[in-house]
Amino acid sequence: MSGLLRKKFPGCFVIFTSNAGKDIGAKLAMLQLVLELGISPDYLLFLHDKKSLQALKSATWKNDLLTIIAPTEIEQVLQLFDREKDCGIIAAKKYILQEPAEGNSFTGKNGLLLKELVDRYALKPAGFSFVAGTMFWARATPLLQFFRSHHPLQIRKEMETGNVIDNFSGTITHSWERLLSWIITAQKLHIRGI
Repeated sequence: MSGLLRKKFPGCFVIFTSNAGKDIGAKLAMLQLVLELGISPDYLLFLHDKKSLQALKSATWKNDLLTIIAPTEIEQVLQLFDREKDCGIIAAKKYILQEPAEGNSFTGKNGLLLKELVDRYALKPAGFSFVAGTMFWARATPLLQFFRSHHPLQIRKEMETGNVIDNFSGTITHSWERLLSWIITAQKLHIRGI
């Protein structure tokens, strides 16, 4: 597989990693690579195969999430970033969700872990919207600044391994699904749906 990728995309970097933190763990490994290579992109695009054993309609979910890279949408995405300087994330509108909270307490399954992580990293997002499915475009600077101070691979070490689900109790992996959005929205940037 890596040979095919390198053939189609000369100069690309391919990493192989264990399944710690599902797609979030892989994103953290890739962020570490970006930092180590000293790359300073304007934007990051987070995608993955979206193979989910627990989702009943994972193919539909994947197709919906991938609309952000449809040829007809890419120009719109770049124009939005150019036009709206306070736009930090662009995602499929349907998958921008709100983490349930009452006052300063999260009320969802990941509530206790989210509170601990938000406090640990001193995140103060304006609201608790996040991109479910973790496929989105993001301004690179807020994420890279955060992960220069908080080593992505150290964070990844705390994540569960295998096909972890949060149907019955919270997980660090699914909590970080929210935090990736909140790192950006804590910088006074917002999430925009297309």
